[in-house]
Amino acid sequence: MVLAAEYSAFRLIPDSYAIVFLRYVNLFALVDVPTVALHYLNLNFFGYPVQGFLLTLYLVPFLLLLLFGADLLLAERKKPVSRQNSLLTLVDRSRVPFSRAAGRLRLLGMELYKLLWLQKGVLVLLAMILFVSSVLKAPLPDKSLYDTETAGISASLAGPITQDTIEEIDARIAKYGTWRQDETVLRQLGILATLREKAEQSLTAQDGMWLIDPTPVAALMGVDTPNQYQRQNCVVLLLALVLLLSGVFAAERQSRMTQLLRSTPGGRGRVWRKKITAVLLLTVMVWLIFEAGELLHIRASYGAFALAAPVQSFDGFAGSTLSVSLGAAIATYLLLRLLAMLTAVSVICVISCLCRQINSAILLSSAVLVLPACLSYMRLPGLDALVLVRLFSPLECSWALYAGAAVLCAVLLALCRWLWLRK
Repeated sequence: MVLAAEYSAFRLIPDSYAIVFLRYVNLFALVDVPTVALHYLNLNFFGYPVQGFLLTLYLVPFLLLLLFGADLLLAERKKPVSRQNSLLTLVDRSRVPFSRAAGRLRLLGMELYKLLWLQKGVLVLLAMILFVSSVLKAPLPDKSLYDTETAGISASLAGPITQDTIEEIDARIAKYGTWRQDETVLRQLGILATLREKAEQSLTAQDGMWLIDPTPVAALMGVDTPNQYQRQNCVVLLLALVLLLSGVFAAERQSRMTQLLRSTPGGRGRVWRKKITAVLLLTVMVWLIFEAGELLHIRASYGAFALAAPVQSFDGFAGSTLSVSLGAAIATYLLLRLLAMLTAVSVICVISCLCRQINSAILLSSAVLVLPACLSYMRLPGLDALVLVRLFSPLECSWALYAGAAVLCAVLLALCRWLWLRK
């Protein structure tokens, strides 16, 4: 809880708030030094302006002395073992109503309780919400009218291609033609000429194309971007699933309850089904949290009206013969992303069945899933073609590959059931 409060103060307090000093008198200010050092901000320190980074630096020895004195005081006044600790008494009393409520849960509720509360899965979900709300930054188009690429001009002309679109482009070409012909203006004229040719071809073919910037859709669908947007998302999603679900079967072996559960009437089939149901529910929850953040970025880029645009208006779909809208393409993408996550979860379940400790399951799942995703994110030669990583980017995979992933998911779940039922 203390670390969560420290991190929240470090990341979320704006510069204009009076309590902005909590960002610099902070444990994470010592961990993430470049962020603090490169963000210049003067603080009002007893009427004198003091740079935030210098405040953090100068407070380190005083904080060390303060903590050392607190440790000495705690050691001096520590109660004997024979006396009951008041803090532990308060914790025990607060756990009573939770324990009573947990005792009334049915089997599925108990599995969710173990994953979310006993194994601290709720902290993983909260971290996902924090990441999506404050850290997740999809590439957005530059809407400046004078950028050197097509983003700004396309954004300013966004909408269905009509005769008015060509007239607007002609007006801008005439306007820029009167300006001093330097390199920037010549680039603008070249971009406008390219867009005019595209608009004329669309009107001639009467294909209903839109003139719209493809940057956010390209990032969402997995087209290669300079900041490896989808590769970064793949690492985060796989890490969240590993931390959240690795203990689903390993926890029973760690507590030596596996044999006892198998000896009960429903322990060999019903328990496994409820565990898998809990895993699927939490996977869908992670999927909903993350994809909600990505869809908000799409809405911030285009607005809801762009969902009606033909999908052929965007790079990567130019040769498609399907008459679908952007909204339908995004819905399909979301389902394919869910299939990729379920494939990863099936791997985690098999590993969890094989491990006797939760920590071992986490480490082994990270080595199998998260480490290759990190290496792919680092663009190491030969590792960018990893199948499981590519499943998170629909435009990099074929339908046959996704069909194979669905078959693999079913086979791994069957293997997981066999491992659970074997003697």
